[in-house]
Amino acid sequence: MRKIEGSKTDDIVSLKLAQVIHEVKGKISSKQKFIEVVLYLYPSKEILKKVSQAFNKAFGGRMIFVFVGSDWNHHSYQAAFADKNTFYVFLLASNYNDCVNGISKETLNKNIAKLKIISKATYLTLEDKSLLFRLV
Repeated sequence: MRKIEGSKTDDIVSLKLAQVIHEVKGKISSKQKFIEVVLYLYPSKEILKKVSQAFNKAFGGRMIFVFVGSDWNHHSYQAAFADKNTFYVFLLASNYNDCVNGISKETLNKNIAKLKIISKATYLTLEDKSLLFRLV
């Protein structure tokens, strides 16, 4: 992460959920029986349900897991290196709320930038078995 800190994250492609699924179908191996979708955003229950249902419908023969990025990075990231049976889908929000009571806009924007760098660094270390997009 420190190697790319300060780099741009504008190059991350924005896609609708159906397009993300299409891209996953084009890259996932038949040996990968699990898909972990990691959301680098604070998702509502509706977003979690929508993502889970869409992936389960598209990949019925695989086990689908949906995680919040900060949680996943703390409990699963290290194990991901050795795992050959899982495909990883990292998703950012297309827009983040930059107005939260009690948090300065400057602090919030720094945190959002850090979150984007964490997602990109995570993707780059697992690039052979993952994809990274902004979810529209």
